[in-house]
Amino acid sequence: MDNPHTPHARRTTSSRGCQQRGYTLHVRIGGRPFPQARRSGTTTYRVTWWVAGKRCGRNFQNQIWAETFRQKLVHAARRGEPFDAVSGFPLSFATNKPRRTTRRRHAPGAHHE
Repeated sequence: MDNPHTPHARRTTSSRGCQQRGYTLHVRIGGRPFPQARRSGTTTYRVTWWVAGKRCGRNFQNQIWAETFRQKLVHAARRGEPFDAVSGFPLSFATNKPRRTTRRRHAPGAHHE
């Protein structure tokens, strides 16, 4: 049975097909970001979540950024979006989007890489 003190964004047991491809719908997202004191005297805020039983986490410099990131995770889980079992991120976080072309790349005489 799950810990009643850990909030759940969404739990789904029908993720067998997704796990074969490395994706899962079995996601738990922790509560509000909590502060962590650093040796340097600064404070970071940690967001934790679990994907297929694997603990994932990320640190942020301020609480607003941490809460925004947590809300994006919650939103993806509520939409039923599969999460990558290896990286722990939802598919919408993948960076397979085409790069934006800038004006400089179209300028005459610009060097293309």
